[in-house]
Amino acid sequence: MSVRTVVARGRLWRFAADDAPPDAGRQQILLRARLIDELTGTPARAELTATTTMKDVRAAIVEGANVGLVGRPSALFAAANLANAQLDLSISASGFLPLRLVSPVGAQPGFPDTFRLIPLGDVALRRIPTRLRGRVVSRTVGPRTNAAVRVEGIWRQIADTTGAAVPANIVELWSGVYAGRSAPPSAPTT
Repeated sequence: MSVRTVVARGRLWRFAADDAPPDAGRQQILLRARLIDELTGTPARAELTATTTMKDVRAAIVEGANVGLVGRPSALFAAANLANAQLDLSISASGFLPLRLVSPVGAQPGFPDTFRLIPLGDVALRRIPTRLRGRVVSRTVGPRTNAAVRVEGIWRQIADTTGAAVPANIVELWSGVYAGRSAPPSAPTT
C-alpha cells in the first residue's frame, strides 16, 4: 500500500489507496457461448431468455445471440473445490427447444488471483419440430377412413420454397395414428 499526499481545496491530505483486488475478485464473464440456428448455422434470430440457478450469478444476453454468466469467481468458488464446480445456464428462445448448458469449471491455474472464462463457442439451438395434423376428406364422399397419406418432400426454410423439395427423412407417428383398431360391430340382421 503506497501513501501519497493529495492537495484538495487548499488542504493537504494523506491518501493510502487499497491494493487492487485480484482479477478473480472482480465481476467478470464466467461462461460465454454464441447461440446458432442448427439449420442455418447463423446466430439465432429469436427472442432469447437466459436464466441460471446459481446464487450471486447473473445470466446475460448481448447482441449477436451471445449469452453468458457473470459473477465474481473468488466469492463463488472455493479453491479446494474448484475442479468439481459447475456452471449452469438455461436458454429459452421462441421457435426453439429449451436448452440447458452445464459446464465444469475445471482447473484454474493461479486461482484465486486469476480466473479464465469458460468459452463454449457456438452452441446449436434445435428448432421446434413441425407437426402436421388433420384428416383426409374427399370433396364428393366426405371423410375418408384408412386413407394413406405420404409426405414426399419438405422445405427446411420458407426461403427455399422456390426450389425443389428435399426428401422427408425423419417422421414421427404418434401412437394414435398407427395403432391397430378393431372393426365396429356389425349391425344385427333380422
